Amino acid sequence: VLNAPTGACARWLSLRGPTGTLTVGRGSGLVAVVQAAALLAERDDADLMVAAGLDECLLPEQHARLATLGRSVTGAPLSTPDPATAGDAEGAACLVLTADDHPGVALAGWGLAGPNQLDLAVTRARDRAGLPPEAALPRYGVRRHGAQDDTRRAPDLGYAPAAASTFATLLAVLDLRRGAEEHALVVSDEGQAVTTALVLTRQDAP
Repeated sequence: VLNAPTGACARWLSLRGPTGTLTVGRGSGLVAVVQAAALLAERDDADLMVAAGLDECLLPEQHARLATLGRSVTGAPLSTPDPATAGDAEGAACLVLTADDHPGVALAGWGLAGPNQLDLAVTRARDRAGLPPEAALPRYGVRRHGAQDDTRRAPDLGYAPAAASTFATLLAVLDLRRGAEEHALVVSDEGQAVTTALVLTRQDAP
């Protein structure tokens, strides 16, 4: 059952309130942060939300089942990495979001866009954060083979598309809490379903 891990964690940690599980492939961890922030803003029955990104290794037969599922829905096999070469990894990372203002790091803006529309997602996130286009923001993201840009990458986890984006967010939060930066832009890999960008701000930053 897709939502079983979420319910089990809630019971284990004695958390009460809304729960949910989403999967959009690459960047699912960032979308979870956006969803948690939206729930905090619109509900009065939650004081905090735990947003997590999680990946688990798939067995060869599970890859085959996913390919069959994709073929039955779209007529083409669902795109999944080759389990023999992709370096599948398991991992999880969590962030706790609160509704109240506390010293620390705030989610100042976020943007969602379609597949391979990273520039649009970044523009929407910056606009929500009230940052001018010329404002320079350090960028955090997922490690990609052969990448030559200035993006600060999360540690290489292997193929862990959901958790890796959450680790990138944690890396940005740590830099902000240390005072190394005032603002940070976190982006997901340009996935097949949705592209996500977050702007994080140190609470005492101008």
